[in-house]
Amino acid sequence: MLRRLGFEDQIDYTTISKYELDKNEPPLDILRQYARVACVHMEDLVDDELDLPSKLPGNIRHPGLKRKPASRKR
Repeated sequence: MLRRLGFEDQIDYTTISKYELDKNEPPLDILRQYARVACVHMEDLVDDELDLPSKLPGNIRHPGLKRKPASRKR
């Protein structure tokens, strides 16, 4: 998961385990990337009052805001 999130150079793999075990709360940038990797809305990850199904659809590709492609530095 750490490799998929793209943070292997910034945090240790045990940090991800602590997030998943609810021992620590991840910062916003990690939450955002977690939602992208899992294909869910961030709200699904952070809103404890949502009544979610046992299996999320995992498809957030819908019409809406478009992301600008990341610029490449040369």
